[in-house]
Order: sequence, then C-alpha cells, then structure tokens
Amino acid sequence: MRPSTAALLSLPVGLLVLVGCASDPEFTEVRIVSTTWNGWDPDYEPTTTTSTLAPAEGEETVVGCGVTITVVGVEHDRALLRSDEALAPVGDTGGIDLRDTQDEVEVAMGEVVEMSTATMDGGCGFELSVG
Repeated sequence: MRPSTAALLSLPVGLLVLVGCASDPEFTEVRIVSTTWNGWDPDYEPTTTTSTLAPAEGEETVVGCGVTITVVGVEHDRALLRSDEALAPVGDTGGIDLRDTQDEVEVAMGEVVEMSTATMDGGCGFELSVG
C-alpha cells in the first residue's frame, strides 16, 4: 500500500510545527537590574533601576550608564544578550575582571549573571536574568 500524496506532503509541515514549538522560550522577560557605584566617595548613594525586555531577537533597551542591551538570541531556557560596550564579569568576591571583558553574555533560567562597566573608579553593575 502506497502512502497518499497528501500524507507525504503533510509530514514536512508537521515537522516544522514541532521544531518551531521546541525553540519557544519558557520565560516571558529578560530582566536587567542596573546599580550605579562609586569607588572613591564614601557618601555616594547608588541608584538602582530595573528594565525588562521581551524575549525576542532585536529587542533592546538603554540601561544604567547609557549602556544598550540587545537580545540577539533566544532558546527555550536561555537568552544571548549583547551590550554596546565591553562589560567585565563580576567575580565571586565582588571584584571585576578587567582582563576578561565581553560584549555578549548568555543568561539561563535560574541564574543571575553579574557584569559591570569596565572602570575602576565608578560605573554601573548589572544583574542579568530571564524569567
């Protein structure tokens, strides 16, 4: 018994639908918490702001210190974000690594990635998450 033409033609369409569903994000927003910091003024009062983006490629916002964050990739449980300037990762002890700056970072559900402007005397820290 030979399969019908309609059945054969519907197979690729069905596969496309399944593949499309597999890459839909499990999260509804990308969250960026920006906090200003100052390393030399003991009386400095930091300012904290929260920005959110839809989990869609091309979405962007300007956050603390004038840094632009853009969503460049989305998978079901993570997002790839790009900044318009190189940011330094924040280490376990709170210091920043000025030798390891990067302008792209991947953020997975359940984690908070901490980055900072690559300066030593003052700037902004960023907590990046998806949820």
